[in-house]
Formats: sequence, structure tokens, C-alpha cells
Amino acid sequence: MPRTIDRMGKGLKGLAGRFSQIPTRLQRHAANNLGVIMNDQVTGYKKVRLDSLDLLDKYYDKTQYDGLPDWDQSIDSNEYIAVRKRKPRINYNVAKVIVDKVGGKITGAATFPLFKIEDSPDDTEFFRMVQKLSGFRRNMVEPIRKTLLSGACYVRYELVEGDVIMEWAHSKHCYPTFDASEELTQIEVRYVYEDPNDKDARGKFKKKWYRRMSTKTAEILYDNPEYREGSIPTFVEVSRNDHNLGWVQGEWLRTSKKKFSPDGESIVEPILDFIDDMNYSLSQTSQAVGYNQDPQLAMRNMSEDELGELIRSSQRAWNLGREGEANFIEADMKGVTTAGESRQEFRNLMLEVVRVVLHDPEKMVGSAQSAKALELLNAPLVELIDDLRTSLEESMKKLLLKMGLTILMVTEQGFETALTFPQGYRPKSLDLSITWPPIYPLTIEDIQKKVMAAVQATTAKFLSRESATRWVAADFGIQDIDEEIAKIAAEPILNPFGTF
Repeated sequence: MPRTIDRMGKGLKGLAGRFSQIPTRLQRHAANNLGVIMNDQVTGYKKVRLDSLDLLDKYYDKTQYDGLPDWDQSIDSNEYIAVRKRKPRINYNVAKVIVDKVGGKITGAATFPLFKIEDSPDDTEFFRMVQKLSGFRRNMVEPIRKTLLSGACYVRYELVEGDVIMEWAHSKHCYPTFDASEELTQIEVRYVYEDPNDKDARGKFKKKWYRRMSTKTAEILYDNPEYREGSIPTFVEVSRNDHNLGWVQGEWLRTSKKKFSPDGESIVEPILDFIDDMNYSLSQTSQAVGYNQDPQLAMRNMSEDELGELIRSSQRAWNLGREGEANFIEADMKGVTTAGESRQEFRNLMLEVVRVVLHDPEKMVGSAQSAKALELLNAPLVELIDDLRTSLEESMKKLLLKMGLTILMVTEQGFETALTFPQGYRPKSLDLSITWPPIYPLTIEDIQKKVMAAVQATTAKFLSRESATRWVAADFGIQDIDEEIAKIAAEPILNPFGTF
């Protein structure tokens, strides 16, 4: 099969080539970090590759405090439990807010990249159909989020009855191997799950191992031995698909490249301490406000016997005797005010670290008049997304190329797919280019000003009508600019005397 790829074109350089089998110093170091744990104290497989990656997922899923005593139960307990050893009453999901906001600017309908092969409309259309068949943008939303959270994520695909099925795996469950040119050569996905169809003697679901190995020539699935802490499972191969494609059916996404590590930089990890501080501060503020809304009644100048004989009158007032006094103990709420100011300062510092800007929606209404204004207001966020786009685009392009070539190879072998090809179709080029739309699309006011500038430039003979059309075409969703120019030239003149 690799020979077929060679006939299809040489644009996919390094993807289907033969890789060196001699381990380099970098590969040996990576094997020690990415493979089996090199520690005499450990006698079995770990559930996750790195505990730090598992912690990031817990912050995203709001389970980072599980196992700590409940906040309100700690208050009612006879034994004092320190604040930082309780489960916060309020767990504000900062990690999800930040990841979803940044991810939306990468995978949103208006910001997702456009893939095109220059001077080859048929090939561009082919890869557009591959995206449609696989639901490429839809299936990239969650992997991009997990990549931002953990720094990396694995996305794989397979052909099932002619359709392209995409799925992803947490980086904490993946053990990738790369060659000297940083191409993915194989990856093992291994994790522990609860089997809903198998219970133990106590009626609990049994925990079992899942394992899949993906290489350049095969997809191997293993059985599911029961998980036993501290023991090494014995896996038995249950199915194998020898596809012989010459590449792994998937791609390793990451936010940046780090020496000796397959993971990139997490956008959340630098602010975990800020998140903890904010959650505990919010919980203490909630407790203080609760006390103030339900204040305690204090009595003065009354004995225990008199307190026990308090009588409430028909006017719903207490008879406190001649000397008794009663007052509610209420907080002045200065601590709550100070805590709120402190949280706002910490919030600003936290967002400064991650370069994510979260504006007050009411204040944004008066400022969101143009795309340029929004870019200036969100300058750190724009810079962050530009960096992430640069890191992600190559892997996204390779993944789409792999899917397209797999479909072509399967079709060439006589198998049916969901795509219908013209007779004898072969890609002329595999040089996919990526165009990212603006992070903040132009507003109607921006487009009006841009069109007016184009009209003035053509009227003054500074710019040709064709160049002006190409300049504003993307703002109107025009894909084929040459066709649009031909349509404009063929249109009848509605007003021969021009416009005023």
C-alpha cells in the first residue's frame, strides 16, 4: 500500500516514508519518560501517565476537592477542621471558563480554519467533502479543549462501513512514541474503567483495563483484564487490523513543543493556586453573608432560669422582665467587602498569567463597535490564540490529509466509501494550506467602511475593480473569486447614468 501513496504525490513528505529504526539519544530519553515507569518501588502499571495531568482534569471536572470533608459538616463538627482542609462550599469552575472561552475562538463556526489547495479546486473540494463526512470541526471541539487543558491530546480516526469515525483520548492515558523528525510512530492508549455489565460479590462494578495499540501498520485491540492495584495486568490480543498505511491513524495535538516531553503547556496549570484561593475565599464570604442574613439573638441581664421561662406575648414580642435586654448579633460586613476587593485583584493577576481577558458584559456593550476595538480590548487573548493556532495547525492539517488519503486508498482497493469520486480521480497536489479567519469578525460598520474605501480607491484609479473584489470577497463569504468577478462582468448595467 505505501507504493500507492507514492504514486498519489510527493506532497505528504515524511508521512508515509520509512523511519529510522536506530534509537537516538532523544528517543531513548523519551522512552524512559513515556513508557513503563522506571522505578523499583513500583510493581504495577499506573492508572495515568502523569498525576499532574490527572489533577488538571479534576480541576476541569470540579472534582479536585473530592475526599475532603464537606464544608457545612465541618462547621457543625465538634472537632475543628482547618478551612483549607475542607471541601469548599462554592467551587467556581475557572478552568472550564478559560478553556471554553479560548477553545471557542479556535473551533467556533466563525473562527475555524479553512483548508485549501491552491490552483486545484477539485482537490480543495475533495478535502472539504472529507471534512463534511467526518464531521471534522464538530469532532475537533472537545480534543482542542483537552489540549488547552492538559497541553496535549490524541485524536484518531477509522473507517467503519465507509464512514469516517473520529474519537479522542486523554493525554494522561496515552503513551506516544516519536521518531527523530517528531512524527508519531506508535501510540498506546491504556486506562482503567468500570464495566457496567460485570459486578463483583458486593454488587459494585468491576474495574478493568482498556488497551489499544496504534502503529504505522496496524491497529491492535486487547482484552480487558480486571484491575488489581499493585499488579501488572496480562493483556491478550483480541483483534488486529493490518492496514499497512504507513502512518498512525491519528495525530498528537499539543499547544507547544517541550524537550523530552510529548506534552505542551497547559493554559490552566499556572493558576491552580489562584483557583484554590478564590474558591475558599468565596466559601468564607458565603458563610459570613449567611450569618448576617440569619443573625443570632443575644440576651443581657437575664439568669438561666429567666431565659428558660421566656414568654412570648400575643403581639409576638418577648417578655424579658424589668432588666432584660435582647439584640441581634450582626456583622458589619467589612470583611466581606475586603475579601471581594482582594478576589478582584487576584482575578486580574490570574487572568494576566494566562493571557485570557474576561470583560464585564455591560461594559463591553459600549466598546464593541468594531473588530479592531475588540482586538485592542482583548490584545493578550488575541496573542495567545495566535500562538495556539500556529502550534495546532500542522497537526490538524496532517490529520485531514491522513483521512483523505486513507479514503482514496480504500477506494482504490475496491471498497465502497460514503464519497463518490469522478472516474480516474487522483489528487494533483497534497499541499494543503490553512487560512484562519479573524478572531473577531468584522462588524457591519467595519464592512461598510471597507466597501466604501474600495469604491473610493477604484473611482480614483488607485485600485482595479478585480483587486477591490478580491479584497472584500472573504467578508461576503465568496469562495471562488474568479467566478464572482465573471458574474459581475456579465451583469447588465441597471443605471447607465451612474449614482449620485
